[in-house]
Amino acid sequence: MEKEHIKMYKSGKRWLTALVTVAAVSLLGWTTAAHADTTVNTTGSQTTVTAVTSTATAASNASTTVMPNGNSDATPVNNACLDGISSDQQGNLVLSGWHASNIYQPGTQHYLLVLNGANNQELYRTPATVINRPDVQAVYPQAAISGNGGFQATIPTARLAGADSYRIVSRYTTQANGEPSGNQDFWFPVISSKAGCLDSFKVTGLQITASGWHADDQAAIKPYHYLILFDQTHNREVTRKLVNNRTSADVRRAMPLIANSSRARFNVSFDLTPAMLNNQLVLISRYSGSQDGNSNYSDYYFNNRSLTIGNHQAGCLDRFGLNGWQVIAAGWHAADASAMLPNHYLILFDQTLGREIARKKVATTASADVAQNGFGNIANADHSRFSATFNISPNELGHRLVLLSRYSDDPNYGEGHHVDQWFNNTIDLHEKQAAWLDALAYEQGDSIYSVTDYLDVAGWHADDMAALYPHHFIILYDGTTNRELARKEVTNTASPDVARANSDILNANRARFSTTFEVPDDAFENNHIIRIISRYSDSSNGEGHYSQEWISNRALNVPYKQGDYLYDRAGNAYRIPTDSPEHVAQLIAQLVGPVKTTQLAQVEQAARYVNAFCNDGRYTMSGPYYNKPYGVFIAHEFSCAGGTRAMGLVLNELGYSYRHVNENLYTHQWCETVLDGRKAWVDGTNGCAGYGEYGE
Repeated sequence: MEKEHIKMYKSGKRWLTALVTVAAVSLLGWTTAAHADTTVNTTGSQTTVTAVTSTATAASNASTTVMPNGNSDATPVNNACLDGISSDQQGNLVLSGWHASNIYQPGTQHYLLVLNGANNQELYRTPATVINRPDVQAVYPQAAISGNGGFQATIPTARLAGADSYRIVSRYTTQANGEPSGNQDFWFPVISSKAGCLDSFKVTGLQITASGWHADDQAAIKPYHYLILFDQTHNREVTRKLVNNRTSADVRRAMPLIANSSRARFNVSFDLTPAMLNNQLVLISRYSGSQDGNSNYSDYYFNNRSLTIGNHQAGCLDRFGLNGWQVIAAGWHAADASAMLPNHYLILFDQTLGREIARKKVATTASADVAQNGFGNIANADHSRFSATFNISPNELGHRLVLLSRYSDDPNYGEGHHVDQWFNNTIDLHEKQAAWLDALAYEQGDSIYSVTDYLDVAGWHADDMAALYPHHFIILYDGTTNRELARKEVTNTASPDVARANSDILNANRARFSTTFEVPDDAFENNHIIRIISRYSDSSNGEGHYSQEWISNRALNVPYKQGDYLYDRAGNAYRIPTDSPEHVAQLIAQLVGPVKTTQLAQVEQAARYVNAFCNDGRYTMSGPYYNKPYGVFIAHEFSCAGGTRAMGLVLNELGYSYRHVNENLYTHQWCETVLDGRKAWVDGTNGCAGYGEYGE
């Protein structure tokens, strides 16, 4: 296509034109019909257009309306297109396009007005250079001005007054100053004078790196391009860099109407400093007319990204427990801030008193698993593991301990600029203890003449107070008569299995004990409950100040029920079935075992088990299972009838038949059977048995 400078002159009653041809490029833009009033309209909604991608011809963007009388000369036409905007060597904007209209009269001149896109305030006006456009003439042959409606104009960038957007008005007028004269205006949509996008803004090693683009009509007359790192938290500039733009064909395709869009891309990096920590940082792009960038500038604030250094961190304390008087800690702490805060410290903290106990400078080690499991975006995620031990003292007893991990710029003590990670794990030294008997075994003397039997005891007792109370005693206790039978001081041995299960108790790694008591040979014949007490004391005789545990998982001589378990005479525990009373009766028969002395002794032990269930239930005469074995063994309700039938179920399992005495009568009931060849009675409700008539 060729530009044709048109000079209009009059010959008779006709207007003629002379053509001057220059080279031109036509870029197609808008063809929306909009009209300007004789005065600038500052109200109403405006359309902001920031990208033009159409490459159609004038014909495809034009529409012709034919009047009903068929007179094409009367067809109303007011259409236009802004083909393109570029900049000349002086940095001015060069506009090109066309405007077709059939409201045209002799003496008409073509003006272009530039308005502020925000408020329609006029910024500049200039006569247009007329360009011949035969493609427009072909589409609008009925328009009084179409083929000669092409235009070109130069707009001094300085006259845009730094406006973020503007709009062009094409005007035909007979007024020499460009004011309206009854001809038509065409208002183009609002044009952005600047645009930008921050593609990347992140921490890379010891730097903040950023890349993106900023296209700005002001760039031609403001040649110094600065990228400014700005601290939004404290509302101050942190640092700035002068950059050289790179080519950006993609931006040009998206933003053809912004002058420097073909060279708008940038890359920039800033060195990290501790002053940037924990502050929200943003980036500002500035084109300035001054070399220092402090005056005559046009700024673009990137709102799509911000960066906070120090908030991107994560950690996990995999182990936090005790090994004697040492705290063992292991885990990982990844933090972006570690790039500029290279000194890593672990600090043991007394949460109860709100004070530090100890700190250590600890090097981090490789942690590929951390980087691969969702934390790869954090700077040192691949090198963030740690482990350390801390000594503690009795001063910490009764307190709660926690740990924090810190990255600092202070190589000596870990103060200065730093970021901390507090872990939720705690070690609670509030006098915790746990104990268990592995063995409680009765052994008869080695001859029939021996008056001494033996009791072997073995187990463990972990207690926070063991450090303050160094004497460990095992006490043999008669629970029936409530008196101590004997005591022995023991020396604890290593117990790594206990430490694994009770890592929060101080001496859990050395809590095992074993000893043997000598007892009279009749000590276990009276069926008294024999229990074990484990005691830590500050006295060599086991008195004074002490901390003790009644170990309940084993006892001797009394078969008993505790919770969901039945215990035999040796203290071994068995879970109670809950599916049927028959299975409970089978378990009782199993625990009683075969006859060792007399059938009466065997059945009496069974009666004590049934009595244990009754004692753990509710006596009632109205419950749904009160008179059934199910009520005694499973539903926790009983009566004399229910206790008798439950006892009868056990007798059957032991191989004895029985008669239900006083069955269905409103009086006490029991079982009648034969034991050791003699008439006998068994009362499961009260846990007793005997020969002859009941109660003899």
